[in-house]
Amino acid sequence: MLIVGLLIVSVSQVLCPPRIAIVINNDQIEGAIAAWQRRYERPATALQRQQIKRQVVQEHVLVAEALRRGFASLPPVQHRIQQLTEIVGSATSEQNGALHAQILANDTLIQRYLTDALKADLGHQLTVNTPTSATIAAYAQTHPQMLVGQPMRQVSQVFFADANTDAGEDSNTDLLAASDTNVEAHARQARQTIIADQLSLPSAVALGDSFYGGHQLAPKTQLQLSAVLGEPVAAVAFDSPPHRWSRPLASPYGWHLIRVNSVLPAIVRPRIEVEQAITRTLMEASHAKQLEAAIDDIAANYSVSIIADQSLTPPNVHTNPEAP
Repeated sequence: MLIVGLLIVSVSQVLCPPRIAIVINNDQIEGAIAAWQRRYERPATALQRQQIKRQVVQEHVLVAEALRRGFASLPPVQHRIQQLTEIVGSATSEQNGALHAQILANDTLIQRYLTDALKADLGHQLTVNTPTSATIAAYAQTHPQMLVGQPMRQVSQVFFADANTDAGEDSNTDLLAASDTNVEAHARQARQTIIADQLSLPSAVALGDSFYGGHQLAPKTQLQLSAVLGEPVAAVAFDSPPHRWSRPLASPYGWHLIRVNSVLPAIVRPRIEVEQAITRTLMEASHAKQLEAAIDDIAANYSVSIIADQSLTPPNVHTNPEAP
C-alpha cells in the first residue's frame, strides 16, 4: 500500500506540478490605484480598483514567466543591467549577482520590457483567421458607425515629463504628489508664456520635454488620440475649439498642453475601406481574446499571495532558458 501511495503521489506531481509562488505586497496595488487616481483626478470605482489589481497581478505573473523562460538573457535586459551595475559600481562577482537579482526584481524598465517581450512571443504563436464576407456584413449591420469615417483632429502638444512615471514602489507618496503639483505648475507657467509671447510651436515645445509620440501629431480619431495621449486628454482635444492652448492635462505619462490645429469632419467611407476596417477590428479582437486566454493559462501555473507586511519580499523565481 505504501508503494501504491507513493506512485499515486509521483503521478499526481507529474500531471499536476506544484504552482510557482508569487508574493505581491498590497502596497504595490494601492500605489497603482493611487497613481491612477492622481492621473485622472477622480477616485477609482470598485470595478476600476479590481481591474487595476488584476493588472498588477498579471504584470507580476508575466515578469516571472518571462524570467522562467530565460528572457533575462535578452540583449536589452542585459544592457540595462550592465548600465545600472556600472552606476552602482559593485566590485565582487557575488555582489554583482545580488545586485543583478535586485535589478531584475525592481527595475521598472526591465519589467516593462520583459512583459512586452513575452506578450509579443505569445502573440506570434497565435493563429487569427480572416473573417468571412458574411461575418463582415453582419458586423457592419450591427455597427453602422463603421460606415462613416470618424471625425479627426490634428493636434500639437507641449509635454512635461511626470517625475512619478518611473518612480519606484517605495517612493514617498507625499513627495510624489508634491512633485506632481510642481510639474503641473510648470506647465501652467509655460502656457502663460506661450500665449503672452505668441510662441511658435518649436519655441513652445522647447519649454517642455521630449515625447515618444512627437509634438505635432498626424490627424487622429478620438480613439486613436486616446491610445497616444490617454482618454482624458483626447476627450478635451475633441471638445476644444481650434487654435487655443488647453490647460495642463494629466496623462499616464505626465502633463500636456494641447492645441487643435484642424478639424476633419466625418465622411461616408468607401465600401472597400469599410470592409478592411471591419476585418482589422475583428482580427485584432480575436488576437486580443486569444492572447488574454494564453496569459490566463500561464497564470494558472502560479499561486499569487497578496500580503500587507512590508518586511516580506517575493520569493526568487528561477530562470530556465530551456523552458518552452
